[in-house]
Amino acid sequence: MAATHNHCPNPECKQHLTKVIGHRVGVDLTHLNSSKMTEAVTGITYKCPHCGTILGCQIDPIAIMGDSVEQTVKGLRKSMNPDAFGESFSK
Repeated sequence: MAATHNHCPNPECKQHLTKVIGHRVGVDLTHLNSSKMTEAVTGITYKCPHCGTILGCQIDPIAIMGDSVEQTVKGLRKSMNPDAFGESFSK
């Protein structure tokens, strides 16, 4: 079910939607049998504030972006010579 015309698709609700409620959820990708997908990632569900019907679910793009930046920085720190940049890069 998808919300259409800003109304809840639940036939028992059909309330006008001016906002939705977002909830963070864990997304288990291990069933994909990919060595790159061994960790759970953060997802977000969008629910009707009136009845709680789930309107959608996706991988949380903000969490993915933060994880990507963190992993990139860790990789760069490992590959750089800390002596060339001073003590601040040696963490």
